[in-house]
Amino acid sequence: AIWFTTAQGLDGPVYGAADNWNGIGIFFDSFDNDGKKNNPAVLVVGNNGKLVYDHPNDGTTQALGTCLRDFRNKPYPVRAKITYYKKTLTVLINNGFTPDKEDYEFCTKVDNMIIPQEGYFGISAATGGLADDHDVLSFLTFRLTEPGQELVTRFLSYTSQSW
Repeated sequence: AIWFTTAQGLDGPVYGAADNWNGIGIFFDSFDNDGKKNNPAVLVVGNNGKLVYDHPNDGTTQALGTCLRDFRNKPYPVRAKITYYKKTLTVLINNGFTPDKEDYEFCTKVDNMIIPQEGYFGISAATGGLADDHDVLSFLTFRLTEPGQELVTRFLSYTSQSW
């Protein structure tokens, strides 16, 4: 799962992370818990901190966007390109059948998506009765701006303490 939440992640039952998160989760679900043959799938689930994840239905009752994508055991790394711009979240998937890193297919789009203005990115995973293996090879973030607009940069300050 890939997360953007208002609080740092904690361990829990939702793909290895805590339930009742405030933000968004993009889930790569490789096991068909409900037996409806609707997995492996990619799901987008938003939460205001009050939603309890619907495990028996693989989250499909809460998904704002979803697509069926077999992302397991491919000859090349499977890639996800997740873009949030002007309240629209778009998920594209590179299927892992080609070494072309830019060969993406549309997965899902969520319009009028409101996410926290500030938060934490996270990656988590968990397994149930079926063991699985997923490797995160890289995680990159970029800021999008409209052409002609300057990027406003915020500087973070911190104090280093020697022990």
